[in-house]
Amino acid sequence: MKFCNKNFRKTFLRDWLIIGCLVFFTFTGNRLSGKVCAQSRQGEKIYLQKCAKCHGRRGEGVEPVYPEPLVGDLSIKELAEYIEETMPEKKPEECVGPEATEVAKHIHYQFYSITAQARNKPPRVAFSRLTNRQYRNCVADLALSFQGERRIGTKRGLTLRHYKNRGLNKNNLVVEKLVPVVDISFDKEGKPDEKIEFEKFTTTWKGS
Repeated sequence: MKFCNKNFRKTFLRDWLIIGCLVFFTFTGNRLSGKVCAQSRQGEKIYLQKCAKCHGRRGEGVEPVYPEPLVGDLSIKELAEYIEETMPEKKPEECVGPEATEVAKHIHYQFYSITAQARNKPPRVAFSRLTNRQYRNCVADLALSFQGERRIGTKRGLTLRHYKNRGLNKNNLVVEKLVPVVDISFDKEGKPDEKIEFEKFTTTWKGS
């Protein structure tokens, strides 16, 4: 069969090239992953044989030999150099070179580094009780959220209302205006506004 369409031939070759690359990288990645896992197991094996007796299986420490947990901020290279010089105690020649490096990698990843510490002991989420005011505010915010988006007007201040008696209804409303603050001041006759002509009145402020 001959491919007469050049575009079809280019598409065919491109697809096979992509498939070949995917197969290659998948195979290479699996080999590298297997190699890393083998190295990790090797470091763990050496650690359990030569270090766990004093430091514990998870670096938690062992009483009374070395009670402190095995944690710190050294890099893998610095940790490997320290192991070569001092570990195991009184027999540092037993863990040197590649073995020291593999042990350092295992320790660093499993429990030594700051990242490992955070992974092994994640922060505890604590619940706290709300105060009465916090609870009321939460309930009010929740109720308002069902009313859709609320637009904030351009006016700022408190709504002041004067009523000619104790009845807070529109029929008794005498004065309604916007004021910047709550100002309780009266004239010589003991009235808060010149429009108030009654001995009994009620004043309210609303807003925030």
